[in-house]
Amino acid sequence: MHEAADALEAVGFIVGDRSEPHECNIVVGFDVEHSPARLRVPALKGLWLMEAMLWLASCYCVDTSHVRSILGIWVWGVMLRRDALAAASSVFKFCQHYDGQTAIWWPSARREFRIMAGLVMSLYSDIGARIAPLIFGTDAQGAGEGLSLIHI
Repeated sequence: MHEAADALEAVGFIVGDRSEPHECNIVVGFDVEHSPARLRVPALKGLWLMEAMLWLASCYCVDTSHVRSILGIWVWGVMLRRDALAAASSVFKFCQHYDGQTAIWWPSARREFRIMAGLVMSLYSDIGARIAPLIFGTDAQGAGEGLSLIHI
């Protein structure tokens, strides 16, 4: 933590509060692992989410409001591992196309939904990991719209 704060201060940020690891006891919604330092989706809740997703994926027709509800929970967990958001393109399009309706799964959306279920237990953030020497950033439209590269 101090290494990251020092690096941020070296490039001009002000880091006024540095809390030692033992001071953080509760993180709402995520499990805290101390070795290695990680935040993760709680195991039991992750299992329930996986089961719900696999059950929905096994249905021939689905109510897109149910898919959207489960998708919202999945997206909350994916905030720990944002690269996993790339797995949900067809599911978002499917839910938007059949908003509030019961529909037959698109094969691509069903396949993605199963893959997303399989990713649930890998949704964690290594908060003790070293900062990458390069950071890529794009806007919500994708890499072609406005790519930024920062060298640390």
